[in-house]
Amino acid sequence: TDAFEPDDTFANAHRAAVNSQDGQAHSLEIEDMDFIKFTITETADVTIIAGSELELLRLFIGAGNIGNEDGSNQGATTGLGLSGVQIGFDTVMWLFHEDDLTTPIAFNDDNGTFDTDDFTLSATISQRLDPATYYALVRSSDSYQRTISQYLFAVRSDPITGIVVLEPN
Repeated sequence: TDAFEPDDTFANAHRAAVNSQDGQAHSLEIEDMDFIKFTITETADVTIIAGSELELLRLFIGAGNIGNEDGSNQGATTGLGLSGVQIGFDTVMWLFHEDDLTTPIAFNDDNGTFDTDDFTLSATISQRLDPATYYALVRSSDSYQRTISQYLFAVRSDPITGIVVLEPN
């Protein structure tokens, strides 16, 4: 169990800080699910992950910035995808808007495609969201890894500025 249990219902969801580079540590026991809520205060492109520490690094500093001590990326790997040593935790995630807790607005099982460097088994949702409170439901994907001793949940929000609304002629 983790510090946020019980968190098995929308009513028991604990709040996650947006743009926290440390993420929030959770665990998943057999048949467990975690409900996590967060608030977006302005329209933004939002990315949500339930994965490893390396995936948090990629989310907040970018895969191109993870490299060698001399600053080069030659021979470096993010630890993700087929070129890496780790393809994440096999999580599944649904995203709900506070006004409708029965119909998810987004879902993800695995991120990327298997033949690309951005592939990971960890759930990742990227979507433009309007100001509101949102709920993520995270669970283990399958019998290969039904128990996950620790995964990190993180939300990155990049506000949209200078939105232009065009009126029809």
